[in-house]
Amino acid sequence: MDSFYFEIEGKPMPCPRPRATRQGRVYLPSEYTKRKKEIAIQIQEAMGESVFFKGPISVSIFFLHPRIKALQTKKAPKERMFKSTRPDLDNLAKTILDACTEAELWFDDSQVAQLVIVDMYAAKGEEAHTEVTLEALC
Repeated sequence: MDSFYFEIEGKPMPCPRPRATRQGRVYLPSEYTKRKKEIAIQIQEAMGESVFFKGPISVSIFFLHPRIKALQTKKAPKERMFKSTRPDLDNLAKTILDACTEAELWFDDSQVAQLVIVDMYAAKGEEAHTEVTLEALC
């Protein structure tokens, strides 16, 4: 398979900082691990047939966040708008890449040789979601 496209329903979630217990055990919050598992399941359902990338991969991720209150006025533009606030793009992308690894789309996200990320607010009436396109480079 040369390319694969899928959509992930729901608000994009960034990968949080690891937490540590008093005994020194490091873990990620359960809310994050639960969401990552849900995303991996959505990816597996979208895969249908067996999809597996062996070589270098190009990944394009398009994040659409819910509109903030300031963009819900009558004077606000109706189309999508670029978002340049928190959470950071690298943390948003890490969630998707880790979920792809968990869904067994590839051996490891170290195979990603090219990464394109776009972060926007959804258009009026549009639901928050994430669009992902993977392409084999060889």
